Amino acid sequence: MKKIKIQNIQRFLFDYAILFLSTIFVFLLIRLGEYYYIYNHSDQQLSLQLFFTKSVKYDTLFILITGAILFIPAFLISILHFRTYKITIRIVIFFIIFIQLIFTQFFLTNNAVLTAILFEFTFEELYHIANTEMSGNRSYFWIMNFIIIVFTIILLFIKHKRIKARNFRKNIVVYTTLACFIIAVLSHKNLFKEFQAFDTAYQFLLGNSKPIFFIDSYSKAYGTTNDSEVTKKLAIINFQTHYPQRNFTHKNLPFIYDSEDSNVLGSFFKKDSIQPNIVLIISESLSSTFSGESNCIGGSLTPFTDSLAKAGLNWTHFLSNADRSFGVLPNILASLPFGTSERGFMGQFYANAYGSRYPNQTSIIQYLKENDYLSNYYYGGWKLFDKIEYFIKYNGIDYFTSDNNFDTTKYQKKSNKQSDYVWGYNDRALFSQSLDDMHANKFKSPFFSIYQTITVHSPFNLADDHYYNQDYLKSRLTKCGLELDSINIPHKIISSAIAADDDLRFFIQACSKTPQFKNTIFIIVGDHAINLNLRAHALERFHVPLIIYSPLITKAATFKGMCSHIDIAPSLLSLLAQNFDLSFSPQKHFIGEGLDTSRTYCANRSIPLTINRSDIPSFVFDNYMEYGEQLFTLDADWNTGPVSSAQSELVSKWIETYKIINRMVCNENKLWMYPNGLHHNKYFQEK
Repeated sequence: MKKIKIQNIQRFLFDYAILFLSTIFVFLLIRLGEYYYIYNHSDQQLSLQLFFTKSVKYDTLFILITGAILFIPAFLISILHFRTYKITIRIVIFFIIFIQLIFTQFFLTNNAVLTAILFEFTFEELYHIANTEMSGNRSYFWIMNFIIIVFTIILLFIKHKRIKARNFRKNIVVYTTLACFIIAVLSHKNLFKEFQAFDTAYQFLLGNSKPIFFIDSYSKAYGTTNDSEVTKKLAIINFQTHYPQRNFTHKNLPFIYDSEDSNVLGSFFKKDSIQPNIVLIISESLSSTFSGESNCIGGSLTPFTDSLAKAGLNWTHFLSNADRSFGVLPNILASLPFGTSERGFMGQFYANAYGSRYPNQTSIIQYLKENDYLSNYYYGGWKLFDKIEYFIKYNGIDYFTSDNNFDTTKYQKKSNKQSDYVWGYNDRALFSQSLDDMHANKFKSPFFSIYQTITVHSPFNLADDHYYNQDYLKSRLTKCGLELDSINIPHKIISSAIAADDDLRFFIQACSKTPQFKNTIFIIVGDHAINLNLRAHALERFHVPLIIYSPLITKAATFKGMCSHIDIAPSLLSLLAQNFDLSFSPQKHFIGEGLDTSRTYCANRSIPLTINRSDIPSFVFDNYMEYGEQLFTLDADWNTGPVSSAQSELVSKWIETYKIINRMVCNENKLWMYPNGLHHNKYFQEK
């Protein structure tokens, strides 16, 4: 009996060791496939050093630590029932490998790592995302994934007891593997390297273990942080002291102030008693990488958008506050704090006493409604993605149009010959539908119209077919002074960007023929950038154009002050109040300080980015950037440098102050006083 037990233990140890060594080998194959794809589809700098000393090393450490963690449970199960152990451990390992394949494909198609944000999507949203990921030419991934999965199944179910090896050789395998488990556990602090250890942000994501990014984001998203009352009170004092120009009116509602914001736009506009119409165009994935004078590809793909910038007001160092679309509406419309979920303010589920999913708040929509503005929202996609409908309707929009409200007798979603999934209606249909409504007298002045476009949305297949024709594309690029083969951007993205620019031209030209045009202010801004990894700095995914165009502008200007989405609302309301005699309730909760109209580069804003993430930059404060657990200085080109320990302490204290208050106002409903925005607006009671 004793001999049988020893044999069973030896059989378990050898089987367990072989399984995890096999897992390391499969991860190595996945990495080889990943590097091969990057080598053939991008200009990213790769090296054997990065491959072995970073990617393979950290994957191996992850697998060994996982093996060490699972060792005792697996051993106990094997003693009770060896067959149950064999099936269970193989299912677990197959799952780990399958997840690694998903992480790898997501990284290669999105230039980003998958994080715990996955758990914040509904099944319907995941369905839309999955269809997007499976659309287009994904043949490489299908082939690679199929080969890896088949190879893994064969490898896992080889009967290791039939492997011919002498006992002492088996013992070498077992003891070596056990020693590696111990060494890996003792080296767990070296499982992950911060951004500073890499040359570029892309290498930071490529070189680290993708499961570790996921686990780290999960712990940050769902870990509990209990701030004491003393901590929160000190944070409020520090926060309000930082803004001496604002008259804060509440100690327990730290963002609320009643002082006027500076009218930095006023000198560029006419003064008039007629209330102007406001048109906000949130352009999907409009990126400074390929648009505007600050592009980095040798020419702009958006010549019409550029012409509006030259004729109006234009910001070259402008940032979105999130790397995805979920942040754009709360940041631009309400200058809100980031929120407590990875998907920002709109992704959090907060049930207050009034049954709302959001903390109490107000927005531009409600302030304009005080002045009898009619509000419209147009979106070509599914209304529930990113909780768009909930947020927009919470803020009292008058007319809400999404993909199920289009006139299907005139507009259809694009029919794709390859049966690719389409995200919704393209920009031409979106603008045309709104123009139909305008001609039907649904737009009564003054109006505030919001357009959220999607032509440049993955899988980039919404443009009309001729935009994807290579000859047509080459001719369009020639007019921009570019050559197709010299631009390291996927052709479908180039086609989509050109089509979106043409659709904007169509809309502005159509508006110019209406009587409302002469009294309309157009705000055009990217919701976030596409992270194409064409810039050396880490802020590429946030760098977007901001353009204000209007016949009411008296002089054009280009500004180089760094600011962000949250700075639009304070400046817009101040302009409307002081140049056009609009009257607003004095109290506001805007966290933005207003647009920076410096003509030379200036960095003096507090810009929260994705504060609950470590895989991408999370905060910009003045000329400092937080990335992961580290701080860096930023120069005018946003290149990073070291920070002194004294300055690091001051900046870190400020960022932590913001994060404490962000948690407090969102978790405790301390953002705004009233459940329905501006409490005295009668329309809330009427609806």
